Amino acid sequence: MNPIIAFLKAARWKNLLIIALTQVLLRYFILQPFVQLVELELAFTNFEFFLLVLSTVMIAAGGNIINDYFDLKIDRINKPDNIIVGRYIKRRVAMVAHVILNIGGFAIGLFLGIRLGIWQLCFLQLFWTIALWYYSTELKYMFLWGNVAIAVCVALVPLSVGLYEIPALIDAYEYYAKGQGEQVFVFGTMIYRLLYWVLGFTAFAFLATLTREIVKDMADIEGDRAFGCRTLPIVLGIQKTKVIVLILNILILLSIGVVQQFYLADLYSLLYLLLVITPIMVVGLVILMRAQETRDFKLASTFGKLFVLAGICYALVAYINFSSLG
Repeated sequence: MNPIIAFLKAARWKNLLIIALTQVLLRYFILQPFVQLVELELAFTNFEFFLLVLSTVMIAAGGNIINDYFDLKIDRINKPDNIIVGRYIKRRVAMVAHVILNIGGFAIGLFLGIRLGIWQLCFLQLFWTIALWYYSTELKYMFLWGNVAIAVCVALVPLSVGLYEIPALIDAYEYYAKGQGEQVFVFGTMIYRLLYWVLGFTAFAFLATLTREIVKDMADIEGDRAFGCRTLPIVLGIQKTKVIVLILNILILLSIGVVQQFYLADLYSLLYLLLVITPIMVVGLVILMRAQETRDFKLASTFGKLFVLAGICYALVAYINFSSLG
């Protein structure tokens, strides 16, 4: 296998594209058009935003590579035909790549934080780095903690956009924030609504990822059990874990429905919920409930990823609504 192809596979390039897409959609299809509704512009430059995406992708790539480094024995059972690190990439090369990617990602985050005057924002990149390392070495073996750690890391992807974009916006339009009467009211309302959008995507990313990680554990139960992992399906059993996943999915769908009914209440959002979000979830759940073999659980996991992607792409629907208001 070509070394570049092998590296991209070890870094899970498809997942990296989804990470970048999440941040791009949130900035250019949610935050930017919303800010433009009040005739302002985002203060975080395109180049600075590119660096933020690059930083996030680099750390995620490093985390994926180091996970394969430590998962070599488990992967020989769970996915023997898809082993990259140890077969096409030497383990010491993988470790060096992990270090370089994490140092680079952290350095970019620190640079952006200093430019914004909030150097503490680099703790976001530091958290990702430590959490992904600790997941690969410890948390994945613990009951539920590994799932929660990955869900938190994914949830921080959309949140990171707000953490960098909103302070830059407040700083750039400080005279609005400290203005009088209607001026300060409009600006303050805009900031709060931006926060609501960011937190909405963050909450969805957390719950949807948590659900998918549990499904993945069902697919990997054989190798995980052989090496002492205490994942949900190993501790509680497959059937009880299926029920937990069902409950989580119902919770997600109900939450989306409540938001649509009471906060969005537009035709495009309703159609997207009924024609895209719900069918993907239902098909994935049907496959999961009937699943008996590893390939069935893997297919259910794939639908879980499609569900996450569909949720992220709701930003396109929101953009249509913003455009109609403008």
